Amino acid sequence: MSVKKSKSRFFRALGREYILPKRDELSDRKKRDSQLQTKDESYLKLTELVSNSQILFKATTVFPFILFPDEIIVDKDKVSIVSQTFFAADRRESVLIKNIADCFVDTSLFFGALKITDKYYEDKVMTVNYLKKGEAIRAKDIIQGLVLCHEKGVDISEIKPSELMPYLLEIGKATEN
Repeated sequence: MSVKKSKSRFFRALGREYILPKRDELSDRKKRDSQLQTKDESYLKLTELVSNSQILFKATTVFPFILFPDEIIVDKDKVSIVSQTFFAADRRESVLIKNIADCFVDTSLFFGALKITDKYYEDKVMTVNYLKKGEAIRAKDIIQGLVLCHEKGVDISEIKPSELMPYLLEIGKATEN
């Protein structure tokens, strides 16, 4: 049995025969390589997002005034509000830091209500009532610090939360004046 060799697919060099891949095989390899490269880049971006989504601040409403306590969670990219409606039933709302138009606090003697407005849904105000007064003010300062950092183009993704918090609080307090 002899194998028929096509001149275009084989060549000899230094006493050995080599098989050349077909053109479509080369393009398939290039496509696969580029897909693997973009897949690797996607995984890298995904792991970076996960590592950057550390919680900066978390507060819960005071129990006796709210039967099912609400919760606010602030991380570097978004603010989430979890509203408990009944046992094991809740509503979760999130707004990206870049989409926050305004954040303000209404305070009384012991409590505060944090209100956040979205740039694109100005009629919709996300509210968390009956937070401890200090926690409500701290949350507002952190959120305003994050918003200002985003508006000024400051990259905070590589900064550890423990190092970032004093700066955010200072920036947030400075915006009050």
